[in-house]
Amino acid sequence: MSQTVLQTPEDAEEEFYNAFESCDLQRMMNVWLNSEESTCIHPGIPRLDGYEMVREGWRLVLENQMYSRIKTTDVRKVRNAHLSVHLVREEIKMGEKLIGVMLVTNIYRKVKGSWKIVSHHASPEPEVEYEEVDSSESEVTLH
Repeated sequence: MSQTVLQTPEDAEEEFYNAFESCDLQRMMNVWLNSEESTCIHPGIPRLDGYEMVREGWRLVLENQMYSRIKTTDVRKVRNAHLSVHLVREEIKMGEKLIGVMLVTNIYRKVKGSWKIVSHHASPEPEVEYEEVDSSESEVTLH
């Protein structure tokens, strides 16, 4: 598979989430910088350092994915010519049912004309409760 040139950090982020939703490991890893500097922190497991560890972590996540959509909201960005930091709120849904909310930091770096992700850190949003409304909906209550 040829490497797609990601012209902006937003292009890289869109490709990252498309790969995530489609459970496509090769597509996911095409967005990552192939470097020992790459790091990934998934909730509840130790930090993954380096491209190969990051790849193995994503392989496990994508093989066991139980949800169908990720909607990003409340995006905040800090950027210069070669680095872009995105603070994102992920709403994770199975069908129309909200099953999780994560607070995420994605860091992108421009390398050889293409933006690549170099760090992803996700943690559950605190103080969120999920209440069953009926079999096809859920409601989020913030305290």
